[in-house]
Amino acid sequence: MNFTILFLLLGIIIIVDIRHKYVYEGMSLLGVLVALHYQYFQGNILEAIIGIDAGLLIVFVLNILTGKKIGGGDAKTLAMIGAFLGYMPVLFIAFIAHVLCDIYRKVKRNYTTLPYTPFIGVATLLVSICLIGQYFLKN
Repeated sequence: MNFTILFLLLGIIIIVDIRHKYVYEGMSLLGVLVALHYQYFQGNILEAIIGIDAGLLIVFVLNILTGKKIGGGDAKTLAMIGAFLGYMPVLFIAFIAHVLCDIYRKVKRNYTTLPYTPFIGVATLLVSICLIGQYFLKN
């Protein structure tokens, strides 16, 4: 269930970001609240809170290290993903999204502002496939 809600919200955020170059933070915060509610009943509330912190912190660190401006809406989107998936997956997602964005910029030689959430979405899909595969291999 959490993958369905995550990808539904993430899809809406990505479409809005591509069209308007803006992330509506209300959608990300709604996702955080839904994820916290879900994780509370699963008994993983601490993992969700640490995931939220990791999602916000990784954007802060990336902005300091790379000098790029990753926006607050993207940070809240990563916090939402961290609330759903936990802190380790969100760290991998942020790394993969950053690499994908850099590859895209080098191939397209496009140095204007890019919507970052599509890269976050692709990275989330890749990591989620790995998580689902890991789940099926265990069971």
